[in-house]
Amino acid sequence: MGVNSKAILIGHITAPEIINALKEAFPHVQNYEVRSKGDWYQLTFKEPRQVGNRRLAVWPPESELSDYLDIYNGERTIVDLRSWGSDREIIESLAKQFGGYVSIADSEEWTAFEASSETMDALPPEDRLKINLAKILPLRQANILMELVDRQEDFDAVLAHMTEYAAKRERALSGPTL
Repeated sequence: MGVNSKAILIGHITAPEIINALKEAFPHVQNYEVRSKGDWYQLTFKEPRQVGNRRLAVWPPESELSDYLDIYNGERTIVDLRSWGSDREIIESLAKQFGGYVSIADSEEWTAFEASSETMDALPPEDRLKINLAKILPLRQANILMELVDRQEDFDAVLAHMTEYAAKRERALSGPTL
């Protein structure tokens, strides 16, 4: 068993959309083959920097893959690639195009990537908030805050206390007024 890099892409991303994103990121790689593997599929293409072929495994939302639900539990497309050559560039290019979370070389750490602006605009507000929180905080902490957001009454109470704290802190930092 090898070491893999993977991304959780937000939304239902089709094979043509993935191929177009890869062609945009790696214009010199033009030949892509899609092979169905049941509820998932494999994209085969030339490695951008070295000799050899890449096999990108793709699980669309309808595959109902239950892995990584603790990272993101909305509609998602999961991509997985062996860790060698351009794996980081390939996986990150997809996350930058569609938005999502990346783990390089089976790391336990997931990095949030904001999608291109028009893709981000199309995301539900909760997904945009989660990506933005995960860019600031470790993903597990961002998830805890997102759980709080789902509890409106508790969220409103915390927000009121944080607003009060921020105002008092600002007054303390600005010093006494004359």
